[in-house]
Amino acid sequence: VLGHAGLRSLGQWSYSIYLWHWPLVVALRMTDAFLDQPQLAAFGVAALSVVCGALSYRWVESYSQQGWVRLRRPVLAMAAAALLAVGAAVSGGWPGRGEAGAAYGDYLASVRAAYYPDRCSNFMKTVQDMQVCSVRKGSSPPRILVIGDSHAEQLYPWFVAHSGVTVDFYTQAECPPVPNFERVQSGFHCRDYAGAAWGKAATEPYDTLVLAAYWPNIGLNGAPYCHAERHAPCSLTEGSRKQALVRTELKLAIESLLAQGKTVVMLAPTPASRVRVPERIARERFWFGEVRLQIDARTLVEQTGWLTPLFEELRGRPGFHLIDLNDQLCTGQVCKVYDSELKRPVYIDESHFDPVWMSTHGDALAPFARAR
Repeated sequence: VLGHAGLRSLGQWSYSIYLWHWPLVVALRMTDAFLDQPQLAAFGVAALSVVCGALSYRWVESYSQQGWVRLRRPVLAMAAAALLAVGAAVSGGWPGRGEAGAAYGDYLASVRAAYYPDRCSNFMKTVQDMQVCSVRKGSSPPRILVIGDSHAEQLYPWFVAHSGVTVDFYTQAECPPVPNFERVQSGFHCRDYAGAAWGKAATEPYDTLVLAAYWPNIGLNGAPYCHAERHAPCSLTEGSRKQALVRTELKLAIESLLAQGKTVVMLAPTPASRVRVPERIARERFWFGEVRLQIDARTLVEQTGWLTPLFEELRGRPGFHLIDLNDQLCTGQVCKVYDSELKRPVYIDESHFDPVWMSTHGDALAPFARAR
C-alpha cells in the first residue's frame, strides 16, 4: 500500500515515531482520555506518533544531521532544562508536587486506620475457617448481622461510630452472597459462604439482616459463576438467564427471613468509577489544580438495572427496607467522587467508600441500629 518510497520514509521516521509514542501513551494515562474507547485510543496514538515522527524527522532530526554544530548548544540547553524539570518533579521540588504526595500518603494512612480491620478478613477462606467480626456496644447480644462481600465491609466505619447495638459482620470479599451460586475460580468458596451467611441470619438472636454487595461482580459477564439447582451439578450461566437466577435466589432467601418476622435491610447499588479515584484526584490536582473527575450516573443503570425487578417485587413487603445513598452522591446524571466539605475522596478505589465519608453519610442505617 505504501510502496517502496513510503516504506523507506517510514523506516527513516521510525526512531522519531518510537520516541513520540511513549509520551502520547503517558498523556492518555494521565488524563484517562478515551477510557471507554480503547481501540480509538490505540489508533489515535499510532496515527499521531507517525505524524509527529515525520515532522520531527523533517524539522529536527534531518536538520540536526546537517547543522549539528550550530544546534548542539541550544539542544543541550533544552535537554538540561528538561532533565532539571523532571528531577524537580520527581523529588518534590516542583511547586505543589511534594505537598500533594505527602497529603496522599497521609490519606492512605488514615484509610488503613479506619477501614474494615485486616484481622477480620475472610477472603478466600473456607466456611470452617471464617470468623465473625463484631462491633461491640455494651453487653447486649448482637441483633444485627451484616453479610455480603467487601461492599458490606465498607459499612463498618458507620457502625463503629454510630450504632447503638452490637453488630456482627460475616462477610467474604469477592463473594456476593447469592445462594446456590459458585464462583468458578480456584480458591473461592462463594457457594458455601452464601449458604452459611443466610443460615446464620435465620438464627437467634439476630432480628435484622443488612445486605450489601457489588452486584455487577455476579450479574454481569465478569467473574465466571455456575448455578446449582438442588442436588444437580453446578452449570455455568451467563447473561439474562444468570441475572434472572440471581434475582430468584435472592428473593427466596429474603422472603424466608421476612416470613420469620425478621427485618431485611438492603443497600441499593451505588456508582462505581472506571479508575482508582484517589490516584486520579492526585493526578488532576497536580496537573490541573482541581478535581475534574465525575461519574456518569447512567453507568449505574447499565451495571445494576437488572436488579430493579427484584426491588419492585419486594417494595412494600413488611420488614423489607431498601436504603439508598445515591441522593448524597448524584445530581441529575452526574455523581461526585470528591467531598469538598470533608476534603476527601468519596471512594478509596473504584467503588468502595472512604471510611470518613461513610461514617458521615451512612445515617440511612440509623433507624435499624438504635438501642431498645
